[in-house]
Amino acid sequence: MILFINRTYTPDSEAVGQLLAELAEALADKGFQVEVLATNGQFTGVRNGVILHKVGGEPVFSRSSFVSRAWSYLRLYPHLYRKAWKLSKNAIVVTSTDPPLHYVFAVLLKKFRGARLVHWSQDLYPEVAEELNVLKKGGLIAGLFRRLSTWALRQQDAIICVGRCMQDRVQARGIPREQIRVIQNWTDVHKVLPIEHKENSFRSLHHLENKFVVMYSGNFGLAHPFDEILESARILKKQNPHIRFLLIGDGPRKSQIEHVIQAHNLDNVLLLPYQPKDVLAQSLSAADLHLATMFPTLRGLVVPSKVYGIMAVGRPTLFIGSPESEVARLIQENDAGDVLEDIQAEQLVKRIEWWSRNPRKREIAGLNARNAIENKGLAYVMIHFEAVFQQLFDESLVGQRGLIPTKRVGQSDSVLQERE
Repeated sequence: MILFINRTYTPDSEAVGQLLAELAEALADKGFQVEVLATNGQFTGVRNGVILHKVGGEPVFSRSSFVSRAWSYLRLYPHLYRKAWKLSKNAIVVTSTDPPLHYVFAVLLKKFRGARLVHWSQDLYPEVAEELNVLKKGGLIAGLFRRLSTWALRQQDAIICVGRCMQDRVQARGIPREQIRVIQNWTDVHKVLPIEHKENSFRSLHHLENKFVVMYSGNFGLAHPFDEILESARILKKQNPHIRFLLIGDGPRKSQIEHVIQAHNLDNVLLLPYQPKDVLAQSLSAADLHLATMFPTLRGLVVPSKVYGIMAVGRPTLFIGSPESEVARLIQENDAGDVLEDIQAEQLVKRIEWWSRNPRKREIAGLNARNAIENKGLAYVMIHFEAVFQQLFDESLVGQRGLIPTKRVGQSDSVLQERE
């Protein structure tokens, strides 16, 4: 059995919860017994072949302050792992990084319940908290968390990093290279397809005809700079009114963004909530140019997954962040957009205007993006996840009574059966 432990699950709008749902259901389709332990979502027993477990009653998580977030997490850990203790006997337990550092507790499942551990690392703590000034950098608490985290990572049977830059960070902790796999995040390349502007009802619905649309679609999180985007919008409001900014999403910075838009009367900025998944192709295709941002100091600590959807709809990405990050490398390796390390509004304005004047360059970059991602959807990612799980099954379950695959990875219908 494969047991995933994560705070969120679909229909939550957070990216990791949605990715987890797609992965879990795909594994279930392959015949693996898959269970998910989380704190929210549509928990009705079995959903698309996945057994769902909700813990803690109503979600206890809060974003209102650091203290309330910390208190929410402290309340959440015992709920999760009391249930995990009952479910994890001889299972493969896959932990995420939400809630932070909960994979430390998962080591108990390995020591006392015979579980094999896989850590699916979407970000790296406590470094993220240090860079965002949540914890004092190099301080006593951060140092304690780092030692705990490194110890727990060493206990994992496999660590899956979502980018090469993150792999470098994990290795710098002293984790052996052979313990780490790099499996990038993904999007549904069969549903998230390019849609021409003239055929896109989303553009007409929001009165974007005859506009050059610059879009940010995703989490308004603390890891992402927005001041320069909003200052660029303020400059371009007078300088180039043909350019319209479209910001789609939610998160801790939303109220700040709303305040700036109102304070400067930025009527060239349209702010929308997360869009339903079934209109993702239309919303992402409505842009002429996409923005992705990450503070350079967070290279390898966070890997924005929004870039995969952008590439799938065949639009260029202007990335503001470290040129050594996974997103920047994807863009540069595939000539699919632009990378700006220097976070300055004036420079951003110049690049936005350059892209607005060069439709042929946009077309080429968009084609490059789509071609690069077209064969790297969930089916491609599944091959690598199955390889990890197959190895762990082979090492720990073959010859034991329990659930084991009857076919090797790569065969058409790997299923689980009761070993007699």
